[in-house]
Amino acid sequence: DSARALSQFREIGIDFADTTNDSIFVANLVGRDIDNVYEVDTLSASEAPANAATTLFGNLTPGTVAGPVIDDGEVWLYKVVGTAPADGQTVRARHILVEDEATAQNLLGQLEQGVAFEALAAQHSTDTSNKDQGGDLGWFGEGRMVPEFQAASFAAPVGEVVGPVQTQFGYHLIRVDARATQDAVVIPLRREVAVDFGGVQERAEDVQYFAGDARRTLAEQAEQDGYTVRTVTITEDQTTIPGLDADADAVRYIKRGRVGEISQPFNTAAGFVVVEVTGVTESGFRPLEEVEEQVRRRYLTDRKQGIAAQRLGATSGSLDAIASAVGGSVQTAQNVTFTNPTIPGLGREPQFVGAAFGMDTGTPSQVIEGQTAAYVLEVTSKNVADPGAMTGEERGQIREQLLNQKRQQVRQQWIERLRDEASITDNRGLLL
Repeated sequence: DSARALSQFREIGIDFADTTNDSIFVANLVGRDIDNVYEVDTLSASEAPANAATTLFGNLTPGTVAGPVIDDGEVWLYKVVGTAPADGQTVRARHILVEDEATAQNLLGQLEQGVAFEALAAQHSTDTSNKDQGGDLGWFGEGRMVPEFQAASFAAPVGEVVGPVQTQFGYHLIRVDARATQDAVVIPLRREVAVDFGGVQERAEDVQYFAGDARRTLAEQAEQDGYTVRTVTITEDQTTIPGLDADADAVRYIKRGRVGEISQPFNTAAGFVVVEVTGVTESGFRPLEEVEEQVRRRYLTDRKQGIAAQRLGATSGSLDAIASAVGGSVQTAQNVTFTNPTIPGLGREPQFVGAAFGMDTGTPSQVIEGQTAAYVLEVTSKNVADPGAMTGEERGQIREQLLNQKRQQVRQQWIERLRDEASITDNRGLLL
């Protein structure tokens, strides 16, 4: 429903930007596509919907259309027709709040080394109201924050981090993302996001009905009706459909394994889902003819990787010299962390990450054979955690996290042992 509302307002926005008579344009939409009549309104950045304010106040040129955005169940679109003096400036800022200055200084050093502000806020900020949003405080004007925080925010250059700033709540690192010194004079368009639950369910039922009536496969009928078809494989012990979060009824239906039968629509968190079981693979080794192409691709990949490793191993010198010799290129990966062995542009590469954290800076590594390629890497800088800078709260959080992991591991081992020793036939799928 939200996607449909946004799509409709995008089309309206194109014509709204081009029209020369705004009042007639809006009058032609009233009662059909929008809920409000023609009006001219003056907005400060803190009054506009939060996810529209940055776009709107980023360009106050008359004729600019900002949006559409969805806010509190309504879709909004704004056309700028002018500006007005503001009652003081308004800023949009993020902050990281910590208990002591030493922690703030440590985080400031990490920011200077290139660590993302949003990531540090999510990990270290004690302001739980916005830490999961990267410390985003939204737009605020004068009088909304304590004096020390307000003074620092209003004086900070856009995009730069200032602080530590001490207030009654602790120590803040502040980054101002945008600033508005004028109010926007706009023509707003608004409409509620209409929920068409019954209509969506009816369309899902039509797919199921007409596929069975015309003796088509589900994929053939869905493609004809313009819907997306996904093929997934689930195993007997799975309780969800990968990438779909389908409910238990849909999973039970699949596990019954009635090949070719098309289900009734299942109402899931992702929408209505119609399911067809296209095949059942019994447990055990798969025949060679089924996996031959997969084995062939894996073999060729391993061979190419081995040849690349040999070529890299036969060269020496700087990374630029090695890359030139093998016809490759030098790439830079930033913010690599030990807890997330995924490299941008390369994918999951635990060998790469493990080697990087075991190296000193400034010296090229030996050849590393990763999941998909062979590498020579050089660590240019490394931020080493300082245990002495950890707060008691951080130590407690880590201790609790490790304890929960150990509990989960023991519980899983216990359940697996119970399963191995049990002899149970599960027939619930035949009844529920």
